Amino acid sequence: MRAGLTLHTSNRTERLLEALAGAIDARRRESSPLEPVTVAVPGPVVETWLKLGLARASGLLANVRLRYLSGLLDDEVSLALPGARVADGPMLRGLLLQALHDDGLLARPGLLAVRGYLHAAGEAPDAVDRRRYQLADRLARLFEEYGFSRAEMLAAWPGGSVLPGESPVAGVEAWQRELWLALLGPGGLAEAEGSLRGERWLPLPEALDALAAAPVPAGASAPVHLFGFSYLARSFHRLLVLLARRAELHVYSLNPCREFWEDVETPAERDRRLPRRGERRLTSRDDCGEEAEDPFDLLEEATENPLLSLWGRPGREHARLLNELTDCDFDDRYEDPSLARPTLLARVQAGILDRAPLPQPPAGAQTADATLRLLAAPSLPREAEAIAGEIRRLLDEAVEPPLRLHEVAVVVPPASAEAYRGALASALGGAGIPWSALELASAAARPLASAFHLLLGLPFTALTRRDVLAAVTHPCLLARVPGASPADLGRWCEELGVVRGADREDLEEGLGRDLLSWDQGLRRLALGAFLSGERSGETRPFTRGGEPYLPLELSPDALAPASAFALLVRSLLADARHARTARKTAAGWAAFLAGLLDTYLPARDEEEERGRLDCLAAIRALADLPLSDLVFGYRIAYEAVSSALLGAGSGRKGAPLFDGVFVSTFVPVRAVPFRVVFAAGLDAASFPARDPRDLLDLRLFRRRAADVTPRERDQYLFLETLLSARERLVLSWVSVDPKTGDAVEPSPLVRELQASGVPLGEEDVPLRRDEEPRARGAGEPGADRAVPLAARREAHARLLGESLRAHLGGREPDLPPSGLARSLDAVPAARHVPALAALPEATVEAAVPAPARPVVALTLDRFAAFLRCPVQASARLHLGLPEEEDAELMEREEEPFETPYLPRLLLLRETFARALALAPEGDDEAFDRRLSEGREAGAERLRSRAASPAGPLSDREGRVQLGLLRDLADALRAERGTLPRGRSVRFGRAVSEASSEEVHDPLVLPEVPLPDGRVVRVEVHGTTRPLLVGAGSLVEVAASPPKKLGDVPAARAALVAAVEHAALAASGAGPAGPRDLLVLHPRGGRQPGAKATRVRLAAFSREAALAWLTDLAADLLGGVSTRLLPWEAVLESRRAGGAGSVEEAVESLFAKGRNEYDVDRGPVPVPRSLAVVPDGEAGALVERRFGPFLSRVGGAP
Repeated sequence: MRAGLTLHTSNRTERLLEALAGAIDARRRESSPLEPVTVAVPGPVVETWLKLGLARASGLLANVRLRYLSGLLDDEVSLALPGARVADGPMLRGLLLQALHDDGLLARPGLLAVRGYLHAAGEAPDAVDRRRYQLADRLARLFEEYGFSRAEMLAAWPGGSVLPGESPVAGVEAWQRELWLALLGPGGLAEAEGSLRGERWLPLPEALDALAAAPVPAGASAPVHLFGFSYLARSFHRLLVLLARRAELHVYSLNPCREFWEDVETPAERDRRLPRRGERRLTSRDDCGEEAEDPFDLLEEATENPLLSLWGRPGREHARLLNELTDCDFDDRYEDPSLARPTLLARVQAGILDRAPLPQPPAGAQTADATLRLLAAPSLPREAEAIAGEIRRLLDEAVEPPLRLHEVAVVVPPASAEAYRGALASALGGAGIPWSALELASAAARPLASAFHLLLGLPFTALTRRDVLAAVTHPCLLARVPGASPADLGRWCEELGVVRGADREDLEEGLGRDLLSWDQGLRRLALGAFLSGERSGETRPFTRGGEPYLPLELSPDALAPASAFALLVRSLLADARHARTARKTAAGWAAFLAGLLDTYLPARDEEEERGRLDCLAAIRALADLPLSDLVFGYRIAYEAVSSALLGAGSGRKGAPLFDGVFVSTFVPVRAVPFRVVFAAGLDAASFPARDPRDLLDLRLFRRRAADVTPRERDQYLFLETLLSARERLVLSWVSVDPKTGDAVEPSPLVRELQASGVPLGEEDVPLRRDEEPRARGAGEPGADRAVPLAARREAHARLLGESLRAHLGGREPDLPPSGLARSLDAVPAARHVPALAALPEATVEAAVPAPARPVVALTLDRFAAFLRCPVQASARLHLGLPEEEDAELMEREEEPFETPYLPRLLLLRETFARALALAPEGDDEAFDRRLSEGREAGAERLRSRAASPAGPLSDREGRVQLGLLRDLADALRAERGTLPRGRSVRFGRAVSEASSEEVHDPLVLPEVPLPDGRVVRVEVHGTTRPLLVGAGSLVEVAASPPKKLGDVPAARAALVAAVEHAALAASGAGPAGPRDLLVLHPRGGRQPGAKATRVRLAAFSREAALAWLTDLAADLLGGVSTRLLPWEAVLESRRAGGAGSVEEAVESLFAKGRNEYDVDRGPVPVPRSLAVVPDGEAGALVERRFGPFLSRVGGAP
């Protein structure tokens, strides 16, 4: 057959596949059934789809070689010019890095701007290297794209600049031209680097010139086929001409319009044309500034289809350039989709096909239907769940032929791919829908690759606790510390005082002892393996090299995980510090990084092996850079490998078009037909992409035919998506801003589709996933559409539970399986969950004893916190959060400049309590000595945890604290006449044994009824304030003067003391009868010294104390409180024994605007927005919870 080009066009990719299969079959009938066939494809999805289609068409896929266009170009160059290679992006990147390391080259006058940019952030090697790589990477991409679309500019550069001198980018062209010639000009780096490898490196324009000059081989060459390309750059159009000279070339092009449409104008082109002819320019607003009736200029020509004008520019110019090729034969295979099924989607496609307005439906048919829909979702998870629910519904429909999983695609904009990957994975997995993915995330999204990326960045950090633990707690690295959880590692680091730095060298001078680095912390961890620590009551440090280290003693079970953790961190720190200072060749850095990968991240399963291969590919890309023997720092290696991982865009899951529903960005699926397509993430900010103003890109100075901007690319992708859906196209977006709650507009392309006359109504996805969807299309049922299967199961299970409880007379079902099955037989709702009604019969041979009553442990602090704010305390308990606000143990990055309030207060209280317990009564000197020693020991423990400052700041703080403690001792002496002895009473468990505590068993509340009818046993743990010997008074140490609320002096301390007073009375510990609370605190204002405030607490009987604590436990365990009852408002409303309005007291409290109340501290956000317990209910609730306290508290203010 003769050489030449045959252009096959169609609006349906299946017809193009038929043409390809026919051409291959015809050729093989003429020559040989096994003749090799070369087919160039744009990407892996088209490649897979084509393989499947050809195999179905011929029954066997044999000797078909599928190539990408770059590979086809390399083949042609190698065939015509043995030893030659086209300079591609990676090759240009390596050459540019060499050039940007050449100080002699950068000293040229034409490159002073480049040198200035590299050193603009300072002379630090890391800063220069970072800019060096980023500039090389950006220029490599630009130079490669210049070869595709500006070949004439590159060919002219040896003779001088091309752009006019007055151009705003003339200076940019000057230095880009100089760099280009240094790379690929005569005697450039490409020539030298290629000669070292025995190759000849050519820029694309020069390679095409060489191909054009090469003689055409005699005889017929094997045909070449190009399939599925939406458009091509100008240089590749030239390649087609050269291919058609020597071989039979077939181009299979998806063309949305069978009419001649090269004269279709975009709105911008029409806008530029009209003023030149003196015509009125059309705008989106009329002369009065109001929104025009036709904002997109779609009604100017009633016979025109506006979508081609709005979105079709890349395809229009591609068609024009193909038609300009000489010796071109045409094979048109167009198909009107509306003839078989006149649905809304088919009619829109037919209008585009015929370059005509939207065809009207046949008589009696609906204007709108479910084949083209628009969903507005309240959140991203709900959008994903709506898509999953709709897929499940369509799969369950009885249609012929039945819908199969691989015939469904979900596409999202590239800018939203990372966010949608997680949401779609959760929604599709929850609905039981298998799925595959491509280009939905970078290669670094794989677990092992993401762990490797964290390791890569570690040398650039300050090695803070957060930096190191972020890597170590990654699941792939945490596997090297078996038996430890992230919480364990964070807790160990908190107790070890690790803040930042590998060792003392990484810390600033003047800090004195090393109390912050990993080195000191890991030493203490190692010492704890064989020396006693605080766990055994040992507070003396171990001294080595003049440095004291307080061993961290762990439980025997924690020794092995702690040792593994210490070894792992030591190794990571050593590698990070080596990378900071080392300089290696590309091969040396590749070997170093491969060693890191093998050492720390061995693959444990197939998914991790894929991630490991991605990492090795990124490392190999570094090793392959043409850098000769250039020696450079770690920054260059990091940027090269990191950009390869983050820019790989593979994110592959499963086998596309095989393993279930296909999920991807728009680009891979272009031209591939699916029966059902979901286009998600179509909000105005994400799609289409905005055109950047890149001042480095010389193409922006003047647009040329076949140039495609990011916005035009997305517009044409949307048009192709519209054409590739065979039966249904569902568009969706998140219509509510997740941060502000403001309405979010859909993509302008959606609005343009609506403005073109397509009756595309918006449907709201409900906020709750088990609610019915709203506003369905005409003739379509609303029930169960877009409702995920899991949501339906939840709703049915709730209905079943309610019916079962009603059937059992309000009792909870406490039955064996056989009894439950019999009960379900009589429950109508059981049909919703038939599996529950089919429980097996159980053979009961003997009566089963009733299970022991559940035991719940509560602390005294939980009771007090619940009284202060039921909302926050109950939420904290039921969420399993600690009783006090803990700093994020993994987030510490800086040491404190002063001890935080809570640790400081606890230090003062503990020190004073120990002095009361250990100093002989009346021995002031011994008491003072105990205060001094106890405070220093406590401060040292805080410093060892990096919870207190070191050096001069610590000395100053110590003097202030010791002075306050002595003032408090003077206040107690003045109150009692002498310094008495006192001991705390502890109920139940404690972290360590303390000689200052009198230990008792947990206080038991035997029967605590809960609202759901259950009864539990509560064990109360905790430690009281010091109890003075003989008098039985409780002593409270305060760092500031206590506040009076209502009629209660020192109200906060009194409330806590009342709970402890009740616990002492209920247990029989300590003296019976009334009890005093002595609050020792500094005097207010500028007065020196301290004073004691006495609060009288009337006696509790054992029965009354147990009853009060039982009521509090029942309320606390009964569920999360949802209405406010702040204790401050309760006390303020009870002034002088009255019973004022709690609601008014709360309003008055919040009107002060302060954020210092207990209601504002806890896990519940914005608690002031909650409702207050109304006065009608507050009376009984206040009496139940606060009555025992208010009736017993009294004393002088």
